Amino acid sequence: MASSWTSLQIATLAVDALTPLTVAGLGIFIARASRRIEQVQWANQTVVTRRLDIFGQLAPGLNQLLCFATFVGGWKEIQPKQAIAIKRQLDETMYASKVLFSDQLFAAYHQFMTTLFAMYATTDADAHLRAPIESKWGNRRNMAWWEDSMTSLFSPDSVVSTDDIQPPTTCERSDSAPNCTSPARHSLSWPPSPRQPSAQGPKPAVLDDQERRRQRQRPT
Repeated sequence: MASSWTSLQIATLAVDALTPLTVAGLGIFIARASRRIEQVQWANQTVVTRRLDIFGQLAPGLNQLLCFATFVGGWKEIQPKQAIAIKRQLDETMYASKVLFSDQLFAAYHQFMTTLFAMYATTDADAHLRAPIESKWGNRRNMAWWEDSMTSLFSPDSVVSTDDIQPPTTCERSDSAPNCTSPARHSLSWPPSPRQPSAQGPKPAVLDDQERRRQRQRPT
Protein backbone atom coordinates (compact mmCIF):
# COMPACT_ATOMS: atom_id res chain seq x y z
CA MET A 1 0.00 0.00 0.00
CA ALA A 2 3.06 2.21 -0.19
CA SER A 3 1.86 3.51 -3.56
CA SER A 4 -1.31 4.78 -1.91
CA TRP A 5 0.56 7.21 0.36
CA THR A 6 -0.25 10.83 -0.26
CA SER A 7 2.30 13.58 -0.59
CA LEU A 8 1.09 15.02 2.73
CA GLN A 9 1.88 11.78 4.55
CA ILE A 10 5.36 11.65 2.99
CA ALA A 11 6.04 15.26 3.99
CA THR A 12 4.86 14.58 7.52
CA LEU A 13 7.14 11.57 7.78
CA ALA A 14 10.10 13.58 6.48
CA VAL A 15 9.47 16.39 8.97
CA ASP A 16 9.22 13.90 11.84
CA ALA A 17 12.53 12.37 10.79
CA LEU A 18 14.36 15.68 10.33
CA THR A 19 13.11 17.42 13.51
CA PRO A 20 15.49 15.58 15.92
CA LEU A 21 18.43 16.27 13.60
CA THR A 22 17.52 19.95 13.38
CA VAL A 23 17.20 20.25 17.15
CA ALA A 24 20.53 18.49 17.65
CA GLY A 25 22.27 20.73 15.12
CA LEU A 26 20.79 23.86 16.69
CA GLY A 27 21.93 22.70 20.12
CA ILE A 28 25.48 22.15 18.88
CA PHE A 29 25.51 25.60 17.26
CA ILE A 30 24.26 27.31 20.44
CA ALA A 31 26.78 25.42 22.57
CA ARG A 32 29.67 26.48 20.34
CA ALA A 33 28.46 30.09 20.28
CA SER A 34 28.19 30.10 24.07
CA ARG A 35 31.75 28.80 24.39
CA ARG A 36 33.01 31.51 22.03
CA ILE A 37 31.22 34.18 24.07
CA GLU A 38 32.69 32.81 27.27
CA GLN A 39 36.16 32.83 25.75
CA VAL A 40 35.76 36.44 24.61
CA GLN A 41 34.48 37.49 28.04
CA TRP A 42 37.37 35.71 29.73
CA ALA A 43 39.87 37.41 27.42
CA ASN A 44 38.31 40.83 28.04
CA GLN A 45 38.33 40.28 31.79
CA THR A 46 41.97 39.21 31.61
CA VAL A 47 42.87 42.39 29.71
CA VAL A 48 40.99 44.56 32.21
CA THR A 49 42.70 42.85 35.13
CA ARG A 50 46.10 43.31 33.52
CA ARG A 51 45.38 46.96 32.81
CA LEU A 52 44.46 47.53 36.45
CA ASP A 53 47.70 45.88 37.54
CA ILE A 54 49.71 48.11 35.22
CA PHE A 55 47.80 51.18 36.38
CA GLY A 56 48.76 50.31 39.94
CA GLN A 57 52.39 50.29 38.85
CA LEU A 58 52.23 53.52 36.83
CA ALA A 59 50.03 55.76 38.96
CA PRO A 60 52.46 56.43 41.86
CA GLY A 61 55.33 57.29 39.52
CA LEU A 62 53.20 59.53 37.32
CA ASN A 63 51.96 61.35 40.39
CA GLN A 64 55.53 61.82 41.64
CA LEU A 65 56.61 63.33 38.32
CA LEU A 66 53.64 65.68 38.31
CA CYS A 67 54.41 66.79 41.88
CA PHE A 68 58.08 67.28 41.01
CA ALA A 69 57.32 69.39 37.95
CA THR A 70 54.56 71.55 39.44
CA PHE A 71 55.99 72.09 42.96
CA VAL A 72 53.12 70.42 44.79
CA GLY A 73 52.82 67.54 47.21
CA GLY A 74 56.12 65.84 48.01
CA TRP A 75 58.23 67.69 45.42
CA LYS A 76 60.78 68.66 48.09
CA GLU A 77 61.73 65.00 48.59
CA ILE A 78 62.15 64.18 44.89
CA GLN A 79 65.64 64.84 43.57
CA PRO A 80 66.34 65.39 39.85
CA LYS A 81 68.12 62.06 39.36
CA GLN A 82 65.24 60.32 41.10
CA ALA A 83 62.75 61.93 38.69
CA ILE A 84 64.80 60.72 35.73
CA ALA A 85 64.93 57.21 37.21
CA ILE A 86 61.15 57.24 37.69
CA LYS A 87 60.69 58.14 34.02
CA ARG A 88 62.92 55.29 32.91
CA GLN A 89 60.98 52.81 35.04
CA LEU A 90 57.62 54.08 33.76
CA ASP A 91 58.79 53.87 30.15
CA GLU A 92 59.86 50.24 30.61
CA THR A 93 56.47 49.30 32.03
CA MET A 94 54.44 51.30 29.51
CA TYR A 95 56.29 50.22 26.36
CA ALA A 96 56.33 46.58 27.46
CA SER A 97 52.53 46.72 27.82
CA LYS A 98 51.79 48.92 24.81
CA VAL A 99 49.67 46.24 23.15
CA LEU A 100 47.14 46.44 26.01
CA PHE A 101 46.42 50.16 25.61
CA SER A 102 44.75 52.24 22.95
CA ASP A 103 46.69 54.52 20.65
CA GLN A 104 45.02 57.56 22.24
CA LEU A 105 46.17 56.61 25.73
CA PHE A 106 49.71 55.89 24.61
CA ALA A 107 49.82 59.20 22.73
CA ALA A 108 48.69 61.03 25.86
CA TYR A 109 51.41 59.30 27.88
CA HIS A 110 54.03 60.23 25.29
CA GLN A 111 52.85 63.85 25.27
CA PHE A 112 53.06 63.98 29.07
CA MET A 113 56.64 62.69 29.01
CA THR A 114 57.77 65.02 26.23
CA THR A 115 56.36 67.92 28.22
CA LEU A 116 58.41 67.00 31.29
CA PHE A 117 61.58 65.79 29.55
CA ALA A 118 63.71 66.94 26.62
CA MET A 119 64.04 63.71 24.66
CA TYR A 120 67.24 62.96 22.71
CA ALA A 121 68.73 66.31 23.69
CA THR A 122 72.20 64.82 24.00
CA THR A 123 73.95 61.58 23.14
CA ASP A 124 75.17 59.11 25.76
CA ALA A 125 73.12 60.88 28.45
CA ASP A 126 69.69 60.82 30.05
CA ALA A 127 66.86 63.04 28.94
CA HIS A 128 67.00 66.52 30.41
CA LEU A 129 64.36 67.77 32.81
CA ARG A 130 62.17 70.51 31.33
CA ALA A 131 60.66 71.44 34.69
CA PRO A 132 61.94 74.73 36.09
CA ILE A 133 64.48 74.76 38.89
CA GLU A 134 62.54 77.47 40.66
CA SER A 135 59.11 79.03 40.45
CA LYS A 136 56.85 81.18 42.56
CA TRP A 137 55.88 78.00 44.42
CA GLY A 138 59.39 76.98 45.45
CA ASN A 139 63.11 76.82 44.71
CA ARG A 140 65.00 73.56 44.45
CA ARG A 141 68.27 75.32 45.23
CA ASN A 142 67.01 75.85 48.77
CA MET A 143 66.69 72.12 49.39
CA ALA A 144 69.29 70.41 51.58
CA TRP A 145 70.06 67.85 48.86
CA TRP A 146 70.75 70.42 46.12
CA GLU A 147 74.15 70.47 44.46
CA ASP A 148 75.31 72.86 41.78
CA SER A 149 76.12 69.95 39.47
CA MET A 150 72.40 69.14 39.32
CA THR A 151 71.87 72.14 37.05
CA SER A 152 73.22 70.08 34.15
CA LEU A 153 70.29 67.68 34.54
CA PHE A 154 67.83 70.43 33.54
CA SER A 155 67.27 71.56 29.98
CA PRO A 156 68.90 74.94 29.40
CA ASP A 157 66.72 76.08 26.49
CA SER A 158 63.39 74.19 26.61
CA VAL A 159 62.10 74.91 30.08
CA VAL A 160 58.33 74.76 30.54
CA SER A 161 56.27 76.55 33.15
CA THR A 162 54.04 74.88 35.68
CA ASP A 163 51.03 76.22 33.77
CA ASP A 164 52.23 74.41 30.64
CA ILE A 165 52.48 71.15 32.57
CA GLN A 166 49.17 71.50 34.37
CA PRO A 167 46.83 74.26 33.11
CA PRO A 168 45.50 76.47 35.91
CA THR A 169 42.00 75.95 37.24
CA THR A 170 39.76 77.99 39.48
CA CYS A 171 41.50 76.48 42.52
CA GLU A 172 43.12 78.94 44.88
CA ARG A 173 46.51 77.40 45.53
CA SER A 174 47.40 77.06 49.20
CA ASP A 175 49.91 74.93 51.10
CA SER A 176 47.44 74.26 53.90
CA ALA A 177 43.98 73.78 52.40
CA PRO A 178 43.36 74.57 48.71
CA ASN A 179 40.00 76.11 47.94
CA CYS A 180 38.78 74.65 44.66
CA THR A 181 35.58 75.40 42.82
CA SER A 182 34.39 73.92 39.56
CA PRO A 183 33.25 76.44 36.91
CA ALA A 184 31.00 73.80 35.36
CA ARG A 185 28.96 73.54 38.52
CA HIS A 186 28.26 77.27 38.55
CA SER A 187 27.35 77.37 34.86
CA LEU A 188 24.77 74.63 35.07
CA SER A 189 21.17 75.82 35.26
CA TRP A 190 19.48 72.43 35.04
CA PRO A 191 18.14 70.59 36.90
CA PRO A 192 16.87 73.16 39.38
CA SER A 193 17.60 72.69 43.04
CA PRO A 194 15.01 70.46 44.73
CA ARG A 195 14.66 73.04 47.51
CA GLN A 196 13.68 75.77 45.07
CA PRO A 197 10.61 75.67 42.78
CA SER A 198 11.20 75.85 39.07
CA ALA A 199 11.00 79.27 37.45
CA GLN A 200 7.93 78.18 35.52
CA GLY A 201 6.37 76.25 38.36
CA PRO A 202 3.19 77.36 40.20
CA LYS A 203 3.17 79.14 43.52
CA PRO A 204 0.84 77.07 45.71
CA ALA A 205 0.33 79.63 48.48
CA VAL A 206 -0.78 82.41 46.10
CA LEU A 207 -3.11 80.09 44.19
CA ASP A 208 -4.72 78.91 47.43
CA ASP A 209 -5.52 82.50 48.48
CA GLN A 210 -6.99 83.33 45.07
CA GLU A 211 -9.09 80.20 45.13
CA ARG A 212 -10.48 81.06 48.55
CA ARG A 213 -11.43 84.55 47.32
CA ARG A 214 -13.26 83.06 44.34
CA GLN A 215 -15.16 80.70 46.59
CA ARG A 216 -16.27 83.55 48.86
CA GLN A 217 -17.46 85.59 45.86
CA ARG A 218 -19.52 82.74 44.37
CA PRO A 219 -23.29 83.11 44.87
CA THR A 220 -24.88 80.56 47.14
